[in-house]
Amino acid sequence: LAQVIYDMVLRQFEVRCFISCKEEDGSGTNRRIYRPLNDLKNQFISKIRMGMQRNFLDDNDRISVISRELRHRKVFLVLDDVDREEEIKALAWSPDWFGEGSRIILTSRDVHLLDRHATASAIYEVKLLNDNEALQLFCMKVFKRPCPPSKGHSDADLYKKVCMKFVKLAE
Repeated sequence: LAQVIYDMVLRQFEVRCFISCKEEDGSGTNRRIYRPLNDLKNQFISKIRMGMQRNFLDDNDRISVISRELRHRKVFLVLDDVDREEEIKALAWSPDWFGEGSRIILTSRDVHLLDRHATASAIYEVKLLNDNEALQLFCMKVFKRPCPPSKGHSDADLYKKVCMKFVKLAE
């Protein structure tokens, strides 16, 4: 959902960046691991400077670059899958770092973390899709068309059953 919103409004902002705070561990087990904070900051600085990244910056320099170079710019920042306070402090600690009209979206499964960093009216809880909605989303993403095929299709029931197994795994 955050990626969809990002894609819809990114052109309204001078600086925009989507940062996933975790990454796949590479084992094929869908385990996610934390990305080092300096990697997150470097990714953000690279976006700010349009690809010109300086890996030799120390931590204070990184924060200075973020706050100094964005103070008067309209920024759209999405921090996806946040569950450590340090991730917020590293990238979006102070509203003074960003220019007027800037927007920051945090996604997290930790409601308490969001409560500490957002007003209650700014928190949107995403509801789970029902089975049919999840099935349709899965089919549109995977097959680029609604599913299952019509009842007249010889494999319609098997097709739906297999798709629903994938949907249940994703929960």
